[in-house]
Amino acid sequence: MPHLITSFSAVLSAVGGLQRVFEIGNAAGVVVTLSVVILVLLFMVQRFGTSKVGFMFAPAVLLWFSFIGTIGLYNIFNHDSNIFKAFNPKYIYLYFERNKKDGWISLGGIVLAVTGIPWLI
Repeated sequence: MPHLITSFSAVLSAVGGLQRVFEIGNAAGVVVTLSVVILVLLFMVQRFGTSKVGFMFAPAVLLWFSFIGTIGLYNIFNHDSNIFKAFNPKYIYLYFERNKKDGWISLGGIVLAVTGIPWLI
């Protein structure tokens, strides 16, 4: 059952973002209806196997990641390339040395935020 809640919240969130782009009048009703339609279609197609669903979404995902990567590289090279300092392990060592236990607690919060947020909804 949690996988259904996670799927619904992810689709609802994505479709909810569209309401700001297209300035939909009755946003709540349209967002929920469109989310339900998308999920019903996804679960109907899922019986053919996840490989078919993945194959169907692969071009969109490739396009999405290409745009994200291109925009990211553009912003890095045009605004501030100091972000590459994050790959230097010296900075995480200095962070933990400076913050002691609070540094590890903040790292736990970051890991939870990256991996566990859908389960908290």
